[in-house]
Amino acid sequence: MGCRTTKLLGVVAPMILAQPGGNGGMGGGGGNPHFECPDAGGFAGDSDYIGAGLKPIPVRGNVGCVDAGPLATRPTVENRRGGTRPATNIYGPMEAGFTSENHECLGNVVVPAGMDTRLAEAMLHAIDGCEDREILDFCGGHATPYHYHEKMSCLYEDDATTGHSTRIGTALDGHGLYGKHVDGGVEPDDLDACGGRVGVTPDSGGEPVYYYTLTDAPPFTMGCFGDASTYPVTVDQCRSLYDACQDEPVVIETVHGSGPFTLECPCWDSRGSNVEGHGTPCFLASEGNCTGALSTSAAMRGGAGRVVGRAMVGCLAAAAVLFV
Repeated sequence: MGCRTTKLLGVVAPMILAQPGGNGGMGGGGGNPHFECPDAGGFAGDSDYIGAGLKPIPVRGNVGCVDAGPLATRPTVENRRGGTRPATNIYGPMEAGFTSENHECLGNVVVPAGMDTRLAEAMLHAIDGCEDREILDFCGGHATPYHYHEKMSCLYEDDATTGHSTRIGTALDGHGLYGKHVDGGVEPDDLDACGGRVGVTPDSGGEPVYYYTLTDAPPFTMGCFGDASTYPVTVDQCRSLYDACQDEPVVIETVHGSGPFTLECPCWDSRGSNVEGHGTPCFLASEGNCTGALSTSAAMRGGAGRVVGRAMVGCLAAAAVLFV
């Protein structure tokens, strides 16, 4: 079945509710990096995080750096003016927002900060004239300074013997970030809320270690920093690390249904929700029954969450919201 043409419902006010970071690339989303990753690789972690146990990730900026091996396959990316930028930075799941300075098709609409990149792109696609825009390039990165949020499919391969994906980079805490497959060439079913697991990797010398793997769903890389002593980190433990996770959720409504989303909270449960007490969000195009949806009318009466807007979204795997 083909996708419907998306239509916005409501009037867009010419106001900015969130100031985007970054200055371009595939579109906003930058924010300042925690530090500059080395252009040639070799990053081994940050002293503020190594051995520190359970800690929150920086919501803006680097959560890690690309290792030397993968970096050699794609050391730089081209910018719009013909120059190049180092392709060394790995960021977390959250986007820093967009305005018409990033995508002129937005007009006065602002894609607010604090949504994961999947949601941010869905919002962009819900706006007339922006249906074909992408916020990430083919390998899951964008902006200046250039940084990856997800995918990173151009940076790893699966080990020919074990099927385990190779290492992509090193997190601030010194643990490795690998592609999305574990032994047997399958996606893991034992990731904790940080996005980590304990197991043998292609380069761990047969010894089990704590490490992170990419996922197709947020947080994509990691939602917090953990280690073998804290594994498995629970969703509640993850959310306790962030003040934003305690904030009132906003209500997102699509053609698929409605449900709550907590801005700036990088901790999702196994059903795809980052809101405590809710199951699979009904704003996702999920198979089967969704749970925990909030009706717009209930929210307007003072239910658990404030309605920030609504958009008709067809054939999208995530929500689109409109701040007015």
